[in-house]
Amino acid sequence: MKAFNKFLLLLLLAGSSCYAVSAQDSGSMEKARADSIQRISMRDSLNFSDTLITQIYGIRNSMIGKVRLLRNDFSIPDREVKIMDLANQANENIRQLLGQEGYQKYTEMIRSRSKKSANADQSPLAGGAN
Repeated sequence: MKAFNKFLLLLLLAGSSCYAVSAQDSGSMEKARADSIQRISMRDSLNFSDTLITQIYGIRNSMIGKVRLLRNDFSIPDREVKIMDLANQANENIRQLLGQEGYQKYTEMIRSRSKKSANADQSPLAGGAN
């Protein structure tokens, strides 16, 4: 079960990094707005300090930059494996930064938001609601 949760978290982290990369490409205004909303949510819901949130974003943004470079370089063998390694490392860095309890709250917030956004566009006929 722990392996499945870790895999799910990695997928969410990779997905959020892909979203962040696309948000950067579509405009800095949208990225700034999304980042601001996420920062407020982390501060208010999780009681994280602004310094801690900035450190989380530093880890995430570093990973996103490295992922972008890997995705654009088709000469690198096993790019997807290397991307997953970067996600694992970012995940572990965030876990060390937050501690186990803070990390658990953080991942629950991500899962909750991911679940809400995934169901937001689905109609009851498409299976999005019970």
